[in-house]
Amino acid sequence: SVVVGQDVALPNGTADVRVLLFVRLRPGATLDAALEAQIRNAIKAHASPRHVPALVRQCDEVPYTANGKKVEIAVKRTIDGQPV
Repeated sequence: SVVVGQDVALPNGTADVRVLLFVRLRPGATLDAALEAQIRNAIKAHASPRHVPALVRQCDEVPYTANGKKVEIAVKRTIDGQPV
C-alpha cells in the first residue's frame, strides 16, 4: 500500500490535505465495501481517527525505486496534477 496527501481547498478557501490510501491486494481479491470498512476500522483502532483516509482505492502496483523504496512523491505529484 501507499498513502499520500492530496492538496485540496476547503469551501471557505482554506488549504487542507486529504489522505488517500492505495492498496495492492492479493491476486483475485477485490476491494469491496466490507474490506474497505475493515481497513478503515483497523487504522482508526491502531492510529487515530485523523489518520483514517478520505479515500481507499485498489491499485495494480505500488511504485518502487531501484533501491526498493516506495515512491510516494511521484504518486502525490500525479494526484496533484504536477509533473513527475
